[in-house]
Amino acid sequence: DFKAAVDRLLPGLRGGAGEAAPAAEEERPTVPPERAAQLLERVITIYAKGFAEVPEGRAYLERRGISDAGLFTKYRVGYCNGRLAELLPKGNDVRNELRELGVFLDAHSTSSGLKGHERFTGCVVFPVQDADGNLTTLYGRFTGESQKRHVFLPDRSTGLWNASAMKTYPDLILVEAVIDALSVMMAGQPNVLAIQGTNGLNDAELAILREHGVHTLTLLLDGDAAGQTAAERLKEKVSSSFSCRVLTLPGGHDPNSFLVEHGPQKLAEFITTNLAAGSEKKLPEVRANGGDERTPPVLSTGKIFALA
Repeated sequence: DFKAAVDRLLPGLRGGAGEAAPAAEEERPTVPPERAAQLLERVITIYAKGFAEVPEGRAYLERRGISDAGLFTKYRVGYCNGRLAELLPKGNDVRNELRELGVFLDAHSTSSGLKGHERFTGCVVFPVQDADGNLTTLYGRFTGESQKRHVFLPDRSTGLWNASAMKTYPDLILVEAVIDALSVMMAGQPNVLAIQGTNGLNDAELAILREHGVHTLTLLLDGDAAGQTAAERLKEKVSSSFSCRVLTLPGGHDPNSFLVEHGPQKLAEFITTNLAAGSEKKLPEVRANGGDERTPPVLSTGKIFALA
């Protein structure tokens, strides 16, 4: 109201000269973690249904050389067509909760021109989970022309994609992006993590890798100058705790561009030949007591937001 506005804008007015009235703290609603996980699980399921029904997402990945339907199912790949609001129940606050979680752009997100729309509209969407399967964030990759190609939920860690691999493989291949990781999987190497950019892999994540018994890291970052500079920097950072080596794709390629140009067989040959040259054993080596990489169950999307 007017009185509160005066107190906030002119703090000295009521208290006298030099005495500032206390500024009211703006309360921002928060969604409890369990509720957030419940809502985001439903969003993931709806996006996975969209990927199956709308051709744009699958067509985009196939253009990038990623065509294994088993990977799509295992990693619950989704596609956001911007129609999530149509599935929301009327008369409750689910939309506000999803706005708080960042699925919907809030009233302050005006720079994109998409106020009130879904953050991931036009994106292939990938759930990012920690090693124990707990959701870390959602990652979206725009399928069309956009200056901002990579999208994450706000105020969350970007995490490591395919983090469960650290529970199974003592030797891991690290790449920059999810699309690169899927490319390496297309070449027959499941022991791959996407570190979500050249600034990924913080100290906490390195500690988790050590806790799970990982001992060798192979850096397969972009083959251009920036990627190789990042690889050397990251190698220096991790070499005190892990055996580390750097693989450089020819021609400045990243794993996905190499896959698109040369195909999965050539990428497989490059990886296995270079890994074997630096080790007596060919990767991946699976622990006898390794983790269980089961494909998650397919959930029904009927009345997906009909929450009690």
